[in-house]
Amino acid sequence: MESFTWAKSLHGCPGKTKIVAKSFSTLPILWAEETRTPGIWLTPLLTDERLRSTICASSKDDLFIGGSLDELG
Repeated sequence: MESFTWAKSLHGCPGKTKIVAKSFSTLPILWAEETRTPGIWLTPLLTDERLRSTICASSKDDLFIGGSLDELG
């Protein structure tokens, strides 16, 4: 329910930039954190230490989706 509420509120923000990215295209997580741009991140590159630490430290509304079978995750 919490993810649905977030997705609904993200959709209801006209004029705000939003990102949907998968795998290698999740590298802009660093930029998105600096600019406070919300995103939906599918199988983010957790092998990159900078991305992992940014994800852990983030306080903005993001949705991260991954799985245990992702070889790069």
